[in-house]
Amino acid sequence: MKKLLKIRYDNLLTDNGPQFSRKNRVIREYCEKYINEKHIWTSVHHPQTMRKLSAFQLRLIIAMLMFGRLNKDRNHLYAINV
Repeated sequence: MKKLLKIRYDNLLTDNGPQFSRKNRVIREYCEKYINEKHIWTSVHHPQTMRKLSAFQLRLIIAMLMFGRLNKDRNHLYAINV
């Protein structure tokens, strides 16, 4: 989480993984500082939203490949998609 961009966003859509839990102090502080509106968690039983999130992650990986950053961030990307 220390590598997160310091850009303000209106909303943050994440899955329900423990790294995005309300109990996670780092993500909570990040949201308080950089998210204007709210942090939205996907519904566990709503596969359409999970597909949107997965599609975004795939586009992110492709973009990083195009810019040659995959080797540098390989471990982080693997953690996202496991």
